[in-house]
Amino acid sequence: MKALTATIATTLLIASMGANATTRSTSDTLVTGFEPTKAAAYNAGITKLNQLKSVPSNVLEYQVEAPLGIVESGTLKVTDDSFVVAEERVSANGQKGYVGIVNVGLSYEEHESDN
Repeated sequence: MKALTATIATTLLIASMGANATTRSTSDTLVTGFEPTKAAAYNAGITKLNQLKSVPSNVLEYQVEAPLGIVESGTLKVTDDSFVVAEERVSANGQKGYVGIVNVGLSYEEHESDN
């Protein structure tokens, strides 16, 4: 009976901890390499965004600027409001080209302090 009571108490404690999680959002901007055409810049940006969507949360943390120390492990995700734009640039030697700008929307659960 004591084991059953302890199991129920542990389950309730874990459930109450999960109920207090705070979901936060942030964003990051990444720039792709210099491309000769606008279409190539868009493609590079879309490829980068798809790559970010496909990696696990613990890998994503190192590829974007996520708030350090407050992201609950395994909860960082790319959101559906992410998008790509292509921007014209001219290099130092006068070469005209384009870069893909990846605006990455992110969501995560905030790590609750142990204090």
